[in-house]
Amino acid sequence: PMYLFLTNLSFVDICFTSVTVPKLLINIFSQKKSIQFIGCVTQFFFFLLIGNMESFLLSVMAYDRYVAICNPLHYTTVMSWNFCTAIVLLAWVISALHSLIYSVIVSSLFYCRSNIIHQFFCNLPSLLQLSCSDITKYQIFISTEGSLVVIGPFILIVVSYAL
Repeated sequence: PMYLFLTNLSFVDICFTSVTVPKLLINIFSQKKSIQFIGCVTQFFFFLLIGNMESFLLSVMAYDRYVAICNPLHYTTVMSWNFCTAIVLLAWVISALHSLIYSVIVSSLFYCRSNIIHQFFCNLPSLLQLSCSDITKYQIFISTEGSLVVIGPFILIVVSYAL
């Protein structure tokens, strides 16, 4: 099972740099140092997808370590190939849904200014600054849901290491 997790983690790490570095290189070698809105939303989606997936994979690997150390005789039954595959697929699905929700929120906002962001990296605060819509309900949703997605894997990792 650990090789399944490590394979996914290495793939995620390769993709993580591939999300922002190409646009950075384009900005370095060209006179145009901005990104179009659709490219920004696409980059934002994949950045969230890969970032969340890395967090979920690290928490799954912490659980795998916990089972291997605390229940070594039951390891093969608890961490079966089907369970590990299902847990990795679930992490991909949750990461994709989370990223899709944020991308839909950002895409559905009304923008009254230019759709060009003068940087190579698109993050949520810069996209929300461009919006002319009332973003208070989105900020509340993003804060609560985002906190759960970040704190959940962190708590699982801390608990597994504490046990």
